[in-house]
Amino acid sequence: MRKLLAYPIFRVFLVAFPIGLIVLAVSNFLPPVYRSKSQILVNIIDPELNNYQISEIAQRQSEIVKNYFQSRDFITLVLNDALFSYSQKDIENIMNKKFKVEVPANSNVIRIITFGRTPTEAQALNRSSINVLKKQIDSVSYLKEGTKISLKIIENPSISFEPVSPQPFLYALVAFLVVLFLGSLFFIY
Repeated sequence: MRKLLAYPIFRVFLVAFPIGLIVLAVSNFLPPVYRSKSQILVNIIDPELNNYQISEIAQRQSEIVKNYFQSRDFITLVLNDALFSYSQKDIENIMNKKFKVEVPANSNVIRIITFGRTPTEAQALNRSSINVLKKQIDSVSYLKEGTKISLKIIENPSISFEPVSPQPFLYALVAFLVVLFLGSLFFIY
């Protein structure tokens, strides 16, 4: 054993391994986070426009909807629709931790991703997001009279029973490798 302790890398390993185990143990006590995902297609209906114009307008409307989705008013409506208890001071925190909206480049598809403490909570928040968006879409869009906007659900809110976080083994591996790397640098320099 003394011969092994003479090697600096072994001493670093002796420090890194327990730290990895501690991170593994602590991350098992973190509350799980579940995800629900859905996709909505934004359609524009106007007989006076060609397909290119309709596509351009639909893409702009998708970005407008994305921006509206990230507003306090929208999140408040969603939380009320989902019967989610919250306080006004928590809305900013809820917006950042429970909701994510993506619009792929040059697309009129909106991806809604919600997070919750249970799979059903994540799915309920996603469903409520779609319900509120359908009710509010006309007030959000800025289209000329005679142009209609419609939303089509192309992927219903999913329910996943596997939490997206925490990932204890990944956290432990990263901690182990970081300590191993930093310890090796310490002995090299």
